[in-house]
Amino acid sequence: IMLVLIFTGSLALLPPSGYVPFAVDPLQNLRYMTLPVLTLAIGEAAYILRTTRSAVTSVLDRPHMNFLRAKGISQRRMISGHALRNAAPAIVTVIGIQVGVLLGGAIIVETLFALPGVGRLIVTAINQRNYPTVQVGILAIAATFIVVSLITDLLVGWLDPRVADGSAT
Repeated sequence: IMLVLIFTGSLALLPPSGYVPFAVDPLQNLRYMTLPVLTLAIGEAAYILRTTRSAVTSVLDRPHMNFLRAKGISQRRMISGHALRNAAPAIVTVIGIQVGVLLGGAIIVETLFALPGVGRLIVTAINQRNYPTVQVGILAIAATFIVVSLITDLLVGWLDPRVADGSAT
């Protein structure tokens, strides 16, 4: 709601709600989708960035990083070439979990900004007491989350082979 007040009220840069399909007018679609995307992304990005920082810091404290420092490798190269690669499984896991939060948040955002989608369909079906539609909508969201969780697990196993063979601690 604060973003709506700032960007539509004070600054008058973006429309408060509505939707224009991308096929009709790509620029208008971008204007209408900016605020909902920001609403969903800001909190998630902050959480993912905190987790990334924590995971990279943890990797940088490992003994093999002292060896790289002793070899004279720059901090930037250590982070980009070694620490991020070793921290990737933790980061991917958090991103996979956050997809569930995004799916739940999309229900609220679609309703608040009058966007078409499964979330708004569920809210409309609840208001009309159309329980089969509510069940199908929730089932679609749950199935999406299950598929994302499976992809996340496979990706973590690929990034860290110790997870795939069960030797990770």
